[in-house]
Amino acid sequence: MKRLFLRNQIGSSLIFVFAALGILASISIYVLKVNKQMSEQTSALWQRTIADETAQSAFVIMESAMARRLWSPPPDNNCMIDEEFSVTGTLDNGATYEVNAKYIIDSKTLEMVATGKYKDYESKYLKNLKIYDVTDYLVLSKAAKTTTIAAPQYSATLPASMIARDRKVYFEGGVAFQSITDRAGSFDWDKNATVPMRNPGEINIILQAERMIFKGGIMYSPLLSPRPAPDNYPNFYNDFKDLTYDAFGPNPGPLYYWQWGGGGSFMTGDYTLANQVNASMRSGTAVSMSLIRKHFYPIAFTTGSLPLNATYASDNGTYFNDPNRWIIAYYSYGPNGVSTYGHRANFSCYTLAQGADTRYCSASNLFPRGFEAWRLSADLKGVLFTDDFEELQTQTITWDNMEAMKDDAKSCGIYVSPTSGKASSSYEDCDMSDYNFVTKYIYGNGTCNRIYRLDSESIQSKLANFSSGAYSGTAPKTLRRVIYSEVPLEIVQNQAAGLATNMSADVRKNLPLWVVNEDVNIIRPHQPDTTSPIDERPLEFRQLYFNGSSSGAMTSLKLVYISPEKTIINSPFHVPLTPGELSLDFPVVGGKIRPNYSSTTDWKHQEEDGFKYGVRIVNIKNTSLIDNTTHFNYNEGFSFRGLWSVVNSSAIQVLRNGCMMSPSESEPISGKRQEPAYIKVTGREPTLPPGHPALGRTVPPLSSRFYDKTAGIKMPLYYRPYVFQLQNNIDVYGSVINFEGTRLGVYFSDDTSSGKRNLNVPKYNRVDMYATNLIDLSKRSYVWDSGDWYNEVGTATSPIPCSVSPVTRGTTDSIHQMHIPLNLSVFTFMHVSPAEEFNSIGSIMSLPLPMIKMRK
Repeated sequence: MKRLFLRNQIGSSLIFVFAALGILASISIYVLKVNKQMSEQTSALWQRTIADETAQSAFVIMESAMARRLWSPPPDNNCMIDEEFSVTGTLDNGATYEVNAKYIIDSKTLEMVATGKYKDYESKYLKNLKIYDVTDYLVLSKAAKTTTIAAPQYSATLPASMIARDRKVYFEGGVAFQSITDRAGSFDWDKNATVPMRNPGEINIILQAERMIFKGGIMYSPLLSPRPAPDNYPNFYNDFKDLTYDAFGPNPGPLYYWQWGGGGSFMTGDYTLANQVNASMRSGTAVSMSLIRKHFYPIAFTTGSLPLNATYASDNGTYFNDPNRWIIAYYSYGPNGVSTYGHRANFSCYTLAQGADTRYCSASNLFPRGFEAWRLSADLKGVLFTDDFEELQTQTITWDNMEAMKDDAKSCGIYVSPTSGKASSSYEDCDMSDYNFVTKYIYGNGTCNRIYRLDSESIQSKLANFSSGAYSGTAPKTLRRVIYSEVPLEIVQNQAAGLATNMSADVRKNLPLWVVNEDVNIIRPHQPDTTSPIDERPLEFRQLYFNGSSSGAMTSLKLVYISPEKTIINSPFHVPLTPGELSLDFPVVGGKIRPNYSSTTDWKHQEEDGFKYGVRIVNIKNTSLIDNTTHFNYNEGFSFRGLWSVVNSSAIQVLRNGCMMSPSESEPISGKRQEPAYIKVTGREPTLPPGHPALGRTVPPLSSRFYDKTAGIKMPLYYRPYVFQLQNNIDVYGSVINFEGTRLGVYFSDDTSSGKRNLNVPKYNRVDMYATNLIDLSKRSYVWDSGDWYNEVGTATSPIPCSVSPVTRGTTDSIHQMHIPLNLSVFTFMHVSPAEEFNSIGSIMSLPLPMIKMRK
């Protein structure tokens, strides 16, 4: 058995405990008080009390040491788990203590025996701690705010899935389901007619776990619905004119909440059934309604004639979850009854907006009896919980924890700093997706990041005190190995088979790797198929892989990523923006950036990336992601750099895209989304003429993949890169993350007493769109010559500056403001359980069990 002293070094099982001296002082002070109180009692009782208190208090020292290490046992001489370790000490009054600990690997239990001695008396206590692994929960979110789980808009084949197998799901805050889907017959309808759901195209959200806890409750996202146009939708208008609001009038009228645009959420504890429904949704194969109907989360916890009114509904134990009878409608609305904008919603139930007293139709916490009735019917009793489950206590990550993991990295892992020499290479990148950097750059003090890159093939050779032979066998005593970085760190998968392909099968199976960063983590996945949808298979998304491959032939590593920042995904074809390009292409004029291109027109960096591949699917295997729950919800832990999504087909996007194709204030683009062109005195021109000085300077050159070249060269629809026009037939606007791992959101400390940064305040502020308060668009122009959405304004000889927002048709209001994208990272987060062998990769929290007195 090794002693635990106050320094961390390899081979001595020593844990550095900053708080230890304070704890010892507290024990001494307490025992001195006891001495005084016992001065008039018998010597034996006095000694016994002091020994008892010393033994019990000594547990705090061991637990503080373990808490500093996030409950990970210390390393032995080979950087494997040291199963037995101890701490000893002597108090000011002469009392001594010793805590002997044994870590039981199979049960993840820490057994501790504390001995306190004072003069002739000895006291022993037993205390156990249950240690929780980062893989025990598929989702652990301490966020108090509501998390929205959203399905890809309009997609009938890509559900937002959260399939946990035998793991648990825990959300401390509420969860709202959100999806938009079409339904046959929904464009105008008879409310008494039955329009069945598309099967399986409306099973948009799938949730399964051994245990699901949503302490803040569950509901479908509420939605205020504008009044429909009476002429085009007479049936709908007559039924709902008094239950919708006037979006453009001075008096909108009473506000009523309906629910988000269609689609249902499917919940079960049955892993096999969830997988079956998920596969059916993806393949478009119908599922028997008798098998799945009871698992649809209710659209309302009341019953009666449709539409239901939950405003004053009593909680009488009823619910409505038959999707074949749900009223899903799509209609147009606009000022003065003119059909200008589109809207989708589920109109099966409504409720009057009453602030904090609003009784949302599907809120589990407002209708507990109805929720309980449905939970029983769906076979979810003992599986699904809301506020009837105890709050989960987790540890706040502090600088003390970070320093402990840095110590581990120096002894048994890889420590990356500007001077450590462990990075494979580095490069400068000016990050226009970081609002903080952009604003600093405008004011003259923006510094581009230096990114340190670690080639995964070099990891094994750089690990300190590493022997691959120690990982052979079926159950080695493996301890986490830490890659700790003080700087932005990018880990690159440059082999199709996976990360670190030079590691043996035993090492891959048994080695847990923790990538801990006090700055930002970046992953660069591998893309095996480098053909473009422009050239072949236009409706097939290209797949990327991190820590895995398309075949799965090689076992994935066991990875844990920890950072107080979002984790960035870089394309394998990512071209950094250099400081020279920044000053050349994003000059600051009059306190604003005057960009030469946006992310949708950036031929310099996206020609072999976003312009070529468009929307993609990133598959991340066997990874646990841990970040700051204060700022990032469960599905917000990643952010893409570059062009991974196309802005949707709403009105303002025509201008946000098109204005960046205008070369000057006198050469406007047209507002006709289906007929994009330049407005000339002589007529419409599909592109700028060859040799125009703006080509290759502020507008993509005619050789770029940006343009539609199916018949000559012409502008793509909506002024977005042509590849997205091809992919738009799938009705998916953003890329997809297929995450096979566990997702934990915990608190980071805001203590700055060490003089270091506040871990609870993100260093980076990730945004896509920048408004005209920061961006100067006055040297670009447009003519709104479309009959849709906005008032027609401008001519070839008198165009409108792109800095001026359009005015909504029939009004004098500019409800849509001009922005341009300098990054486009919209994505759908799809989450399934990792491989069964993804377990025992490192601890994150503990549960104390009762203390037992052994003997005196």
